[in-house]
Amino acid sequence: MDTLSHRWEIRKGEIERNQIRKHERKYVDFVVSGQPLSEILHTKQSDMISMFGWGINTDYEKRVIKEFLKQEPSELETGRTV
Repeated sequence: MDTLSHRWEIRKGEIERNQIRKHERKYVDFVVSGQPLSEILHTKQSDMISMFGWGINTDYEKRVIKEFLKQEPSELETGRTV
């Protein structure tokens, strides 16, 4: 049986020529049967991180989590979960 959990990760920021290129972000990485989703999908090389855990808009995050768990309908016309 597969399991789904999560862990906190940090994407380090980058500064190039005294300008911020990427802001440091704390985010949630999903773990599927013990293997981080970021490793399965090689997202760190593509600079792709989860939309969860940033703490910028917690109301939105809570709504998306409920959508992900099928507790609320999708906001997309297709019914697909983001």
